[in-house]
Amino acid sequence: MVKPQLVRDTSLDLLRAAAMLYIVGFWHLDDYTTAFSFNNSYTMFLAACVLGLFVFLSGMLLSSRYSIASFSDVRRFYVRRISRIYPMYALTLLGFRVAGLIKKGQVVKGLLGLNMFTGTPTGTLWFVEMLCIFYLLTPLLLYTYTAWKTLLTGTALSSALYLACRLSHGAVDVRLAQYVLIFAVGIIAGKSEHTERVLTNTLAVACCILALPVLWSLRRPLPGAAAVVVYQAAAIAFVPPAFSGARLATKWLSPTLIRSLTYASFAMYLLHRLTGRLVQSLYRPTSAVPALLYLYCLWLPLTYVLAWAFQRGYDRVCDAIMPQSTRT
Repeated sequence: MVKPQLVRDTSLDLLRAAAMLYIVGFWHLDDYTTAFSFNNSYTMFLAACVLGLFVFLSGMLLSSRYSIASFSDVRRFYVRRISRIYPMYALTLLGFRVAGLIKKGQVVKGLLGLNMFTGTPTGTLWFVEMLCIFYLLTPLLLYTYTAWKTLLTGTALSSALYLACRLSHGAVDVRLAQYVLIFAVGIIAGKSEHTERVLTNTLAVACCILALPVLWSLRRPLPGAAAVVVYQAAAIAFVPPAFSGARLATKWLSPTLIRSLTYASFAMYLLHRLTGRLVQSLYRPTSAVPALLYLYCLWLPLTYVLAWAFQRGYDRVCDAIMPQSTRT
């Protein structure tokens, strides 16, 4: 069952856009030049929290709009939601192959959602493949919903995926285990009437801010499974401060700007590796300042423009084929 569309929360749009912009415009920036590097323990920890935030928001927004009580609900959910991301992901996979970024076998596995289970991740597209897998699991987490059932199911999935990772010697990607529980917690947050109160509670925000440095310090001393739990806790603790910050930022930023960035953000993530390959083939600065200027003045705006056009073109095709089943 699809619930009536509620008024969009601009702060959630801003959070989704900001999460993708951090990954595209900062975390992956040094992949396109040797002039500088942002890869350190702090930015790596923050990247895991930011990706966790996006996964949390995905679960939260899905569960706030959908209820699953029958097979027809499952079918409608798959038609509506998988159609939003899978075709664009599939087209980008083919683009990665044409650009020589992945092998033919990875394309086939990527189309089937198997790269995360066979130790052959497709570069930056691993995250989108994981989201597709989580979308497939969503009816299981939402069917005859109760918070405890979803939490236990998410925990069981996380534990099973971690065990599969260990038994397969890493062929099953440990990030599946790390993020699936965050997705389940997001689903619970989307169903709860207390979520906004918790996310904006001053004491809760302060405790989460204080917890993050502690969790950062624990990420390395602890063994495998415990480290996964630390990253899960850190991603969830990151949500209240990020939400409160977004609420403040929406008072100063143009709603039109936020909507425009949100609209293109998913396609920006899909395309940024391809546009990076393109600008690298044209010019590759060897010092930091020219490299930053080149990437921020050419590559990032180019990625945004192409992503916006990609998303708009895809939306028009969807509206022509099945307008009601693809609108958000």
